[in-house]
Amino acid sequence: MTEIYKLKLLLDIPESDKTKDEVLALLIEQARGYLLSYCHIDFADETMLPVILNMAAEDFGRIGGEGVSYRTASGTSEGYRGDYSPRIMTKLRGWRRLGCPVC
Repeated sequence: MTEIYKLKLLLDIPESDKTKDEVLALLIEQARGYLLSYCHIDFADETMLPVILNMAAEDFGRIGGEGVSYRTASGTSEGYRGDYSPRIMTKLRGWRRLGCPVC
């Protein structure tokens, strides 16, 4: 199974719907880049793929809302999320290399 196919499964997008494939590929690439940068590593192994896909899924969910984590219709208040979900950030911190001068 391709990474795009797996992400489509997470997002409940039919495999036959190719209209979002380029966006999904870009989100996977950006999520992988974020993981590598945040963790100060040179490559992501296969054990990291589920986290990369979940990061891409969260990013896909932000399209249009651009980081809105909650919205109140009657009070018109919105809250913005800076990073990924706590579950993802916990995984990333577990892979993060120590000893980086900017950590």
